[in-house]
Amino acid sequence: MLRHLDDSPALKGTGEFTFITQVPTRNAVYEVPENAFYREITKTLFPNGLFKHQINALELIEKGLNVVITTSTSSGKSLCYQLPVAKAILSSKKRNQRPKALVIHPTKALAQDQIRSWAKLRLPGILVSAFDGDSNTEHRLNTRKFADVWLTNPEMINSSILANHGQYHSLLSGLDFIVIDEAHVYRGIFGSHVANLLRRLTRIANLYGSAPQFIFTSATIANSAESCATLINQEVVAVEEDFSPQATKTVAIWKPKLLDETSGTRSSYTRASAVISAYLAATDHRVITFVRSRRLSEVIANEAREIIASGSEFEVLSYRGGYLPVQRRDIEQLVADGVTKLLVSTSAMELGVDIGHLDAAVVAGFPGTFTSFRQQIGRVGRTGVPSAAILVCSPDALDQWISSHPDSLLSRTSERAIINPANHHILKEHIKAACFESPLSLHELAHFSGPNMRDQDVLDQIIAELQDELQISLRGGSYVTNARVPPHHQISMRSSGNSQVLISAEDGELMGTIEYDKAPSTVHEGAIYLHLGQSFKVLSLDLEKNLAIVEPFWGGEQTKTMFDTSYQNFEPEKRVSKNGVSLCLGPSKITQVVTGYQLLSHSGELLSVIRLDMQPTVLDTTAWWLEYTPEALADIPVAELPGALHAAEHAMISIMPIFAICDRSDIGGVSRMLYPNPFLSQLENDIVATITIYDGYPGGIGIAGLAHEIAPQLIRETIGSIKSCDCEHGCPSCIQSPKCGNLNSPLNKAFAISLLQSTLERLGL
Repeated sequence: MLRHLDDSPALKGTGEFTFITQVPTRNAVYEVPENAFYREITKTLFPNGLFKHQINALELIEKGLNVVITTSTSSGKSLCYQLPVAKAILSSKKRNQRPKALVIHPTKALAQDQIRSWAKLRLPGILVSAFDGDSNTEHRLNTRKFADVWLTNPEMINSSILANHGQYHSLLSGLDFIVIDEAHVYRGIFGSHVANLLRRLTRIANLYGSAPQFIFTSATIANSAESCATLINQEVVAVEEDFSPQATKTVAIWKPKLLDETSGTRSSYTRASAVISAYLAATDHRVITFVRSRRLSEVIANEAREIIASGSEFEVLSYRGGYLPVQRRDIEQLVADGVTKLLVSTSAMELGVDIGHLDAAVVAGFPGTFTSFRQQIGRVGRTGVPSAAILVCSPDALDQWISSHPDSLLSRTSERAIINPANHHILKEHIKAACFESPLSLHELAHFSGPNMRDQDVLDQIIAELQDELQISLRGGSYVTNARVPPHHQISMRSSGNSQVLISAEDGELMGTIEYDKAPSTVHEGAIYLHLGQSFKVLSLDLEKNLAIVEPFWGGEQTKTMFDTSYQNFEPEKRVSKNGVSLCLGPSKITQVVTGYQLLSHSGELLSVIRLDMQPTVLDTTAWWLEYTPEALADIPVAELPGALHAAEHAMISIMPIFAICDRSDIGGVSRMLYPNPFLSQLENDIVATITIYDGYPGGIGIAGLAHEIAPQLIRETIGSIKSCDCEHGCPSCIQSPKCGNLNSPLNKAFAISLLQSTLERLGL
């Protein structure tokens, strides 16, 4: 089928399948539970028994251990926590207090899906209820009174349960289980917030007399036990070996044709994605196509709809954030019923919502991590029928690296999930909330302290700051709040600060929000801003009022922000130096000022340049940087050095996501020559040039630390990526960055390779 598609008129001459392989069939390994309760409750639904990994997980949970299950999509992970929770509830001998379970999902859609999943088990006497923002007041009251299993999300735990924990005595005093579903989602800023939230939740549960056991489900990540242990500050055991069945799956890579070797321009990958998706749907296959933005979900769905020329408005649909809950439920049902043959979705459908059998997945551009890619292609072939998964490579450097390393799609170890609960800005907000919830004793501070001394230093500094600001006081050996209202609503769980800029229409209608620090580069005056697939033009940005005013924009133009970045790297916490090159990790101050923007046509042609006069933004973060002395740069001409540094910086940032679950918005970079001519610096050992890669969030979230740890691998993979690109002087597939404030100038591909090779050699790596 794929070979035939390769020769179809719509794709001929626009690219080719460069890689096709088959993932072989895997037979299931079953075991019958020894536990009488599990055996009795599952014998009708699962006559062959349970998968061996489910048995392994149940045995560990029965021992009271905290457990993470990281087997594949559709391998029955939910059953691993549903059964022990049901057993605890139905077997309870307590007269006045039934055991409770809090199941935490990252999205409301997953909670609704889990209600259907629990119903399939047909367990009498267990009430499962969603407790989220979509629940009305009466439903929440009934949940508090009667529910055994609460399905909720981090925001509701923070703003409702912990902020008013006295109203939730029944839940907290009987809380035997806390289940963290889709644990791999809790990384970066979101994960760092959730880690502190879970510490607060555990502490309050302990105050009510319960000691909850944690059960995690997760996609495969490189450090599942370690990552989950960091989330809760307790030990966690991993169940990783998968004994569920797997039907044959064909995995392929489609690479768009290189049209111009000088510029690196390729044929449209979005058009190819639409054509491939439409072909599969038109040949009676049920298809899901994953895209990387809301806008692309609409664009590719519209193109596929035109190709198929179907009379049914439901045969091709898009699915993304921004839809109302009822709209999402309707779409999920249409796909499950087989009415919709092609669903074009953002990562919103990557998680475990059950939409029935699908035959093929088209991934329009690598989603950024192997974890996400494997989650996405795991959505197809779930009923034992052979399936196909096709990656359509975009021009991005990471996609092109994968096209040169196709085996990595299936064989490479998943990335690490990185969190930093000791981020100063995040931890401070949660300490304020904890002191409001209950006086925080000196002993209880251990809930919020990590394993190293630096974490303790951060905590001590936060306590001192909150006392100086008169937000907390030390009384009777405990820290108590001075606030009269809960500070919980000031915590934005998915950002590093509590300051948001409102994006509003002229008539006052709220269109959305954006983090304060990102507003100058995203919603500056004149910017074209996309919201729910529609373009808006920013009329004004007032950072004092935290308000951007926009109006609908019907033109085809787009804008690209120009900005200048400077930095100050402080005394490194870690340094490795040899032969004129140093690898450093430490605190850094990044100053960025938006200088203007380019107005571009729909096709990317430059129409004009508009200058802006804006205040700089300052980011105090953690950075990893390379320092060079004149000795280390002797082989690179002075005139070419800025381009070599700049290109190497871009390329390393683009490759970083193969090691960590992150994307370019999580990382920033800046490269500088500190002297116009490094060979004329006055002191022989002066540092004359640097490449700095920094965490894009205040205080850092650990990406720079990982970069320092895996520097040799990062530099080697970067060299390989640049070398494997077919372009002549540099393109988006190797050294150009879509977010470069200097508009990708200067860049030098050849000398970037020389610089990075020399770096490895001089450091002896």
